[in-house]
Amino acid sequence: MRDLFAGNLDVAAYARLLRRSLALHEPIERALERHDSSPLFAWRLAWPPPRRAALLRADLVALGQAATAPALPVPRFDTAAAALGCAWVVEGSALGARLIWRRLQDQPHLAAASGFFAADPDQPRRWAACCDALESGAADAAFRAEALAGAQATFAAFEAGLNGS
Repeated sequence: MRDLFAGNLDVAAYARLLRRSLALHEPIERALERHDSSPLFAWRLAWPPPRRAALLRADLVALGQAATAPALPVPRFDTAAAALGCAWVVEGSALGARLIWRRLQDQPHLAAASGFFAADPDQPRRWAACCDALESGAADAAFRAEALAGAQATFAAFEAGLNGS
């Protein structure tokens, strides 16, 4: 990411970043979808999130790269509260992606492959609704612990996966 913001990222390095992101987002999307029937995830039905894995694949193809991903470990989210903690991280990262998208527009060799980072008009509403869902269970200690564990596991997976460890 440092090289991306400095404008020093070449196509091969950007493709590696996209592949590692795909390796994280694809299984996380599947894990979150398993909880869509929970009342805690009603906000995802109101404002369906974009298929970020599909956007990553499209960006790789736009770069002329194979739309494949390495196998990376991703935590399981067995409870709706843990999955909601994960969703909080994922939805927050989608808000932050807007900053990356702006930086990519200054790099013509990468700009055509920036759909994953592009702004989604429903993102602010989805983020607020996700936060509201977290708040709805915050009074329950077990819920808080599970949501926090889900968020921490997601942060750890992103850190390890994007840093190549």
